Amino acid sequence: MFFKRPNAVEFNETELRKAIEKYDINMATKPIIIPEKRWNMWGGLYYAGTLYTTIGYGDMAAETVWGRIFTIVYAIVGIPLMIIILNDWGTGMFHAVDLVWKKQFNFVVHRTKSLFHSKYRDGSKESFCNSSVSQVSKENPPNNPDRSEPIPLCLVAFVLIFWIVLCSAVFLFFENWTFFESLYFFFISLTTIGLGDFTLSSNAAVANFLPILIGLSVGSMAVNVIQMQLEILFTKIAELIDFDFKVNLSKSGDDVQPALSTTPSRKDNDVVKQYRSTMTTADKFLLRFLSNHQIKELNEKFDKRAKMRNKGTQTKSQIG
Repeated sequence: MFFKRPNAVEFNETELRKAIEKYDINMATKPIIIPEKRWNMWGGLYYAGTLYTTIGYGDMAAETVWGRIFTIVYAIVGIPLMIIILNDWGTGMFHAVDLVWKKQFNFVVHRTKSLFHSKYRDGSKESFCNSSVSQVSKENPPNNPDRSEPIPLCLVAFVLIFWIVLCSAVFLFFENWTFFESLYFFFISLTTIGLGDFTLSSNAAVANFLPILIGLSVGSMAVNVIQMQLEILFTKIAELIDFDFKVNLSKSGDDVQPALSTTPSRKDNDVVKQYRSTMTTADKFLLRFLSNHQIKELNEKFDKRAKMRNKGTQTKSQIG
């Protein structure tokens, strides 16, 4: 009997559940359900996919000791390899989209912006997808003609949403689900949450991991786009600091002063805040992701230019 050992330390809830289930079957109070044999070639591939993608739906699990040991070893080796593959796929996808964007769409975007600015030159509003930093002073800031427009974040978000909706519609034909259930299943799978309340029933379930891997690659591409946007934003702010320095040096008189105080009491993000007020909404959003090292470099560059302006002003005053 299961309760022949009353020691509470040896109590096992799993064994108790198995004993109760066995009792119900023997007493014919619970129908006998013959489980579908899933440990075949397709089932093994499906189980492997739930491991290296870290989804883990929970509908399949190793039951033997050696199976669990191999699961641990496979996960230790497979998960890092999967991360490397996703990074390579995301980088390749980023270069492909960037190439298409530069050759096909960049010309259209430049033409549209030129027409827009020529028509609404006075008091025009800035576009969200425009990544350029606005004027800091009355003079026009530097504009590098060799720099092409980067891939906008809104385009990457559109591609990711389109892929989620498309894959959800595909799963809708294979399973007896509503569109919301299919969308819910793919989102839970894409985010590697894998609750297991919805799983694919056919042998084609192993094909589920291909669209998931592509979706994860799109997410990796989005990270690459954000990194590129941050590098461009950092370069723009640095160029504007140099531009302000040249403009202030060109002014006559003794009233040339640094834009911000160079005393030690100045906060580390004062320079970024100064240019933040002239940025677009997209650039303000990206500022949140600038690293402390990048902000420190911008502050040091600004302090260096401010000291040079002060030195030039003092020299000019002595000569006068």
